[in-house]
Amino acid sequence: MEMNEKIIALIPARGDLLGTQKRNLSLIDGIPLIKFTIDYAKSCKEISRVIVLTNDSEIAHFSMQCGAEVPFLMPDNLTGNIRIKDVLAQYIEEIRKKENYSPDIVVFLEATHPFRENNWIEKMIQIMKENNLDHVFTSKTEKDNFWRINEKGEIAF
Repeated sequence: MEMNEKIIALIPARGDLLGTQKRNLSLIDGIPLIKFTIDYAKSCKEISRVIVLTNDSEIAHFSMQCGAEVPFLMPDNLTGNIRIKDVLAQYIEEIRKKENYSPDIVVFLEATHPFRENNWIEKMIQIMKENNLDHVFTSKTEKDNFWRINEKGEIAF
Protein backbone atom coordinates (compact mmCIF):
# COMPACT_ATOMS: atom_id res chain seq x y z
CA MET A 1 0.00 0.00 0.00
CA GLU A 2 1.23 3.45 -0.82
CA MET A 3 1.94 5.51 2.27
CA ASN A 4 -0.83 8.09 1.85
CA GLU A 5 -3.39 5.85 0.18
CA LYS A 6 -6.90 6.22 1.61
CA ILE A 7 -8.81 2.93 1.68
CA ILE A 8 -12.23 2.96 3.29
CA ALA A 9 -14.81 0.30 3.99
CA LEU A 10 -18.45 1.21 3.38
CA ILE A 11 -21.09 -0.96 5.03
CA PRO A 12 -24.70 -0.24 4.03
CA ALA A 13 -27.19 -0.94 6.84
CA ARG A 14 -30.69 0.39 6.29
CA GLY A 15 -33.12 0.21 9.17
CA ASP A 16 -35.82 -1.31 6.99
CA LEU A 17 -34.24 -3.93 4.77
CA LEU A 18 -36.53 -5.85 2.43
CA GLY A 19 -39.47 -5.60 4.80
CA THR A 20 -37.46 -6.74 7.84
CA GLN A 21 -37.06 -4.05 10.47
CA LYS A 22 -33.55 -3.73 11.93
CA ARG A 23 -32.29 -6.85 10.13
CA ASN A 24 -28.73 -5.61 10.56
CA LEU A 25 -29.19 -5.80 14.35
CA SER A 26 -30.59 -9.36 14.24
CA LEU A 27 -28.59 -11.72 16.41
CA ILE A 28 -26.33 -14.60 15.39
CA ASP A 29 -25.28 -16.50 18.49
CA GLY A 30 -26.18 -13.44 20.56
CA ILE A 31 -24.13 -11.00 18.44
CA PRO A 32 -25.78 -8.35 16.20
CA LEU A 33 -25.24 -9.18 12.52
CA ILE A 34 -23.55 -5.89 11.62
CA LYS A 35 -20.86 -6.34 14.30
CA PHE A 36 -19.30 -9.22 12.36
CA THR A 37 -18.76 -7.02 9.32
CA ILE A 38 -17.53 -3.99 11.29
CA ASP A 39 -15.03 -6.14 13.20
CA TYR A 40 -13.87 -7.77 9.97
CA ALA A 41 -13.28 -4.42 8.28
CA LYS A 42 -11.48 -3.05 11.35
CA SER A 43 -9.15 -6.09 11.31
CA CYS A 44 -7.80 -5.11 7.88
CA LYS A 45 -4.66 -3.01 8.40
CA GLU A 46 -5.02 -1.41 4.96
CA ILE A 47 -8.40 0.13 5.73
CA SER A 48 -8.11 3.61 7.20
CA ARG A 49 -11.83 4.17 7.88
CA VAL A 50 -14.82 1.91 8.48
CA ILE A 51 -18.03 3.76 7.67
CA VAL A 52 -21.59 2.53 8.10
CA LEU A 53 -24.19 3.95 5.73
CA THR A 54 -27.51 3.97 7.53
CA ASN A 55 -30.76 5.87 7.81
CA ASP A 56 -31.43 4.47 11.29
CA SER A 57 -30.25 6.13 14.52
CA GLU A 58 -30.22 2.84 16.49
CA ILE A 59 -28.00 1.15 13.89
CA ALA A 60 -25.82 4.27 13.79
CA HIS A 61 -25.39 4.30 17.58
CA PHE A 62 -24.56 0.59 17.75
CA SER A 63 -22.12 0.86 14.81
CA MET A 64 -20.27 3.69 16.54
CA GLN A 65 -20.08 1.62 19.74
CA CYS A 66 -18.38 -1.06 17.62
CA GLY A 67 -15.80 1.46 16.40
CA ALA A 68 -17.26 2.35 13.00
CA GLU A 69 -17.94 5.87 11.83
CA VAL A 70 -21.37 7.17 10.86
CA PRO A 71 -20.56 10.66 9.60
CA PHE A 72 -24.26 11.34 8.91
CA LEU A 73 -27.54 9.50 8.48
CA MET A 74 -28.36 8.66 4.88
CA PRO A 75 -30.74 11.14 3.30
CA ASP A 76 -34.19 9.89 2.24
CA ASN A 77 -33.20 9.80 -1.44
CA LEU A 78 -30.64 7.05 -0.64
CA THR A 79 -32.95 4.79 1.34
CA GLY A 80 -35.51 3.77 -1.24
CA ASN A 81 -35.42 1.07 -3.86
CA ILE A 82 -32.30 2.29 -5.72
CA ARG A 83 -29.17 0.59 -7.01
CA ILE A 84 -26.36 0.17 -4.50
CA LYS A 85 -23.82 1.70 -6.91
CA ASP A 86 -25.87 4.90 -6.88
CA VAL A 87 -26.00 4.86 -3.08
CA LEU A 88 -22.22 4.41 -2.83
CA ALA A 89 -21.49 7.11 -5.41
CA GLN A 90 -23.74 9.64 -3.72
CA TYR A 91 -22.43 8.79 -0.25
CA ILE A 92 -18.82 9.21 -1.38
CA GLU A 93 -19.79 12.54 -2.93
CA GLU A 94 -21.38 13.60 0.38
CA ILE A 95 -18.16 12.73 2.25
CA ARG A 96 -16.18 14.65 -0.36
CA LYS A 97 -18.38 17.73 0.14
CA LYS A 98 -18.79 17.58 3.92
CA GLU A 99 -15.26 16.50 4.86
CA ASN A 100 -13.16 17.38 1.81
CA TYR A 101 -12.15 13.69 1.81
CA SER A 102 -11.77 11.46 -1.25
CA PRO A 103 -10.89 7.78 -0.85
CA ASP A 104 -8.50 6.07 -3.27
CA ILE A 105 -10.12 2.66 -2.82
CA VAL A 106 -13.57 1.78 -1.51
CA VAL A 107 -14.22 -1.66 -0.03
CA PHE A 108 -17.94 -2.47 -0.10
CA LEU A 109 -19.04 -4.97 2.55
CA GLU A 110 -22.59 -6.14 3.12
CA ALA A 111 -23.53 -6.78 6.74
CA THR A 112 -26.00 -9.45 5.62
CA HIS A 113 -23.10 -11.65 4.44
CA PRO A 114 -20.95 -11.76 7.59
CA PHE A 115 -18.77 -14.83 7.02
CA ARG A 116 -15.59 -14.13 5.08
CA GLU A 117 -12.21 -15.73 4.69
CA ASN A 118 -9.25 -14.33 6.63
CA ASN A 119 -7.30 -11.68 4.72
CA TRP A 120 -9.95 -11.54 1.99
CA ILE A 121 -9.81 -7.73 1.76
CA GLU A 122 -6.02 -7.67 1.60
CA LYS A 123 -6.08 -10.30 -1.18
CA MET A 124 -8.60 -8.30 -3.22
CA ILE A 125 -6.63 -5.06 -2.83
CA GLN A 126 -3.45 -6.86 -3.89
CA ILE A 127 -5.16 -8.35 -6.97
CA MET A 128 -6.53 -4.93 -7.82
CA LYS A 129 -3.15 -3.22 -7.60
CA GLU A 130 -1.11 -5.96 -9.29
CA ASN A 131 -3.45 -6.04 -12.28
CA ASN A 132 -4.17 -2.31 -12.45
CA LEU A 133 -7.91 -2.93 -12.00
CA ASP A 134 -10.49 -0.34 -11.04
CA HIS A 135 -12.64 -2.89 -9.19
CA VAL A 136 -12.77 -6.50 -8.05
CA PHE A 137 -15.48 -8.57 -6.44
CA THR A 138 -16.00 -11.99 -5.00
CA SER A 139 -18.91 -14.30 -5.50
CA LYS A 140 -20.02 -17.67 -4.27
CA THR A 141 -22.64 -20.00 -5.65
CA GLU A 142 -25.27 -20.90 -3.09
CA LYS A 143 -28.05 -23.40 -3.61
CA ASP A 144 -30.28 -22.24 -0.78
CA ASN A 145 -30.61 -19.55 1.84
CA PHE A 146 -29.31 -21.43 4.86
CA TRP A 147 -30.11 -18.75 7.42
CA ARG A 148 -33.54 -18.31 8.97
CA ILE A 149 -35.00 -16.17 11.73
CA ASN A 150 -35.99 -18.51 14.57
CA GLU A 151 -38.86 -18.16 17.05
CA LYS A 152 -36.69 -15.94 19.31
CA GLY A 153 -36.13 -13.49 16.45
CA GLU A 154 -32.48 -14.52 16.12
CA ILE A 155 -30.82 -15.48 12.85
CA ALA A 156 -29.97 -19.17 13.00
CA PHE A 157 -28.41 -21.74 10.68
